[in-house]
Amino acid sequence: MGFTHSIFQDEQRVTVIGEGPITIPDCFEAMDAVVEDDKFQPSFSVLVDLHSLEYAPSIQDVQHIASKLGTLKTHFQGKVAVLVSGDFLYGMLRMTCVMAEFVGFKMHAFKDYDEAIQWLMPVDTKIQSTASFE
Repeated sequence: MGFTHSIFQDEQRVTVIGEGPITIPDCFEAMDAVVEDDKFQPSFSVLVDLHSLEYAPSIQDVQHIASKLGTLKTHFQGKVAVLVSGDFLYGMLRMTCVMAEFVGFKMHAFKDYDEAIQWLMPVDTKIQSTASFE
């Protein structure tokens, strides 16, 4: 299995899907594959769907991923939303997000697909509530 990515130019978004067992080198290859895709633009937002991943990262893995993100920060200027299932992976991902912020990434962890998509949307296209609280 591993990683696949699709680029939706009209939406200015990349979707990366990780499935099954993976390794840190697989993660790095997936990041590089997006950057090297001719259709990719640094301003695109990225949805990384890891809810079917079979992987339990260590603290060292989190540090290696954050370090790799630091080398690619000029290529990823848009938001990166990462979708996971399970409390352990969510917690490790939150740590990764904090480290990613230190290297200039706008990255956030999610357990809910709709919340991830909403967060990725530009502010002017988000659905605005018309409810009155008077």
